[in-house]
Amino acid sequence: MNWMEFTEKIVGHVSWPIAIFSTAVLFRSEIRGFVRRIRTAKYKDMELNLGHEIQSVKQEAEDAGITIYYPDAAFPPDTVSSIESEPEWAIIKSWQEIESVLTTLYRQATGSEEKRESIPEIINILAQKGMIQRDLADLVAKIREVRNKIVHVSDSELTRGEALEWLGISKSVKDRLEQRLV
Repeated sequence: MNWMEFTEKIVGHVSWPIAIFSTAVLFRSEIRGFVRRIRTAKYKDMELNLGHEIQSVKQEAEDAGITIYYPDAAFPPDTVSSIESEPEWAIIKSWQEIESVLTTLYRQATGSEEKRESIPEIINILAQKGMIQRDLADLVAKIREVRNKIVHVSDSELTRGEALEWLGISKSVKDRLEQRLV
């Protein structure tokens, strides 16, 4: 084998990897954007299709007559600014507010100062006692479920718009629950 044949074989073996690497470097921002739009994440045996999950919550909220869209000014400035860097934090914080109202409603409904039941049980008890409507109870349960998935899956890549919609739904749900407080 002479040097020409050797060079031809080397070039033949490395040309595809070099071409793929060069293309990836050239179009890295487009590839990154594409990967973000995939909208799925997987952790162990749990898979999250974030786009589908959020769309499902939005649909249930609309069916229940829940307001989804609010201007940024309707939310605390620190919450809106945190959306830029950590949109998942807005979801965690909004759920904590809903959970607090649920616990207060449960205490009123049962006359108990202790929270002995899990949140899903509290939601069901409040619906059974007529403290909240069944469609609102189902929506709260769905919000909790999606919140748990988002929290436990890393790199969920929530967009700013989705986080703001989520905050809007959470605000409306919290407001409806607070209306039931005595």
